[in-house]
Amino acid sequence: MAQEAEDALWSSIQKMYRVALDGENLYNGPIKFVKPKASKKPKKAAKRKKGDSASVTFQLYQEGKGIDEIAQVRSLKRGTIESHVTSLIKDGKINIYDIMPKEEVDEVTKKWQKVADLSTSEFKNAHGTDQSYGQLRMIKAWMDLMASEG
Repeated sequence: MAQEAEDALWSSIQKMYRVALDGENLYNGPIKFVKPKASKKPKKAAKRKKGDSASVTFQLYQEGKGIDEIAQVRSLKRGTIESHVTSLIKDGKINIYDIMPKEEVDEVTKKWQKVADLSTSEFKNAHGTDQSYGQLRMIKAWMDLMASEG
């Protein structure tokens, strides 16, 4: 609808330049207003660097926002934010005890250390834990970080 109105306006402008009386143009000056040519390809937004999204999540976390609030502010799913937080825990930027209760993390950690070779889903299925997959991934990232700092 807006494009039709714009096209009609440009058409009217071009007609005004061509108005003639008794075969003589009423305006002989330079044409000042010309419809810009449409670009063939729309410009793409600048692609973010890998890790930029997690950095934005980290900045909001530092402002005191929780996972659900960050997801809402950023219009992203909770799982996406949990994935960012998992990476941030793995990098040592976030302490898991700021995200989850220490007792809960320690309880899961003790169980998981006994069966360290299990994947997240295998662990969840074997132990029927109350934690979400995202929370278990955070705990696993914390365990890996602690093991590497040994």
